[in-house]
Amino acid sequence: EPISVKDYQAQYKENPTEAARLLTLEIRARLENGLIHIEHEEADGITRQIEKLYRSEIVGDKITSPQLKARELEMIRNISIAVKHFLQHDREKVKDIVNKVRSYYWKLDEMGFSDKLMRSGKKSGSRYFYWLGEIALIIFGFPLFIYGATVNYIPFTLASFLSRNIVKARDFFGAIGVASGMFLFLIWYSALTVVLVKADFAWWIVIPVILSWIPAGLWAWYYVRSIQYISNRWKYISVFRNRKGMMSDILVQRTEIIEEFEKI
Repeated sequence: EPISVKDYQAQYKENPTEAARLLTLEIRARLENGLIHIEHEEADGITRQIEKLYRSEIVGDKITSPQLKARELEMIRNISIAVKHFLQHDREKVKDIVNKVRSYYWKLDEMGFSDKLMRSGKKSGSRYFYWLGEIALIIFGFPLFIYGATVNYIPFTLASFLSRNIVKARDFFGAIGVASGMFLFLIWYSALTVVLVKADFAWWIVIPVILSWIPAGLWAWYYVRSIQYISNRWKYISVFRNRKGMMSDILVQRTEIIEEFEKI
């Protein structure tokens, strides 16, 4: 709910300084209410472990609306409060849950799987339909991937290299990557444009080629991510068929952890 400045209008006419102070206090109170404050490193680490697994149960894999973002923040706040409470009154319970979460993720790491894959690895519906779709993506998407990767590989690699070597703090990787990427891609595309113009191609060839660089680069990135997911999903299906006992144990373990979260 937005702050109504009109509520402070009468106070402002009598005493502008006091009105400004009261409005500042109201803004501060609203901001503090929306913040998630975790007092020490131990609680922070435990909260992150639990949040990592439970987040998808509340908001899914992608946050697509302000309502989902609000639900995510509320979830983190509730987990933080619960962790703080049990650290003070029942540390063994917290330790038990954290060990289960770590064991679950350790098993996934050993097999090269992700929690998302465990939730969505076995698609509903006809598996042949999904296999045909994935094979079609791999085959027909490959030529466009080669084109997009060839055109965009140099600036993408340089931007990634700079973001990881200019700063040490991981929090700034994204910001540096975006800033350096914008600069490098602008220079790279400008250079390629000059080459095309100098080569004296017809304008109806040059313009579509220039306009294709960004979509082709995005497709190359999407293609790589899709291939990684598809290969992991096929591996998941193979393991699920050949080692049903182990996969069933992991799925049961995940369900038990979620049920414990629900009780908290």
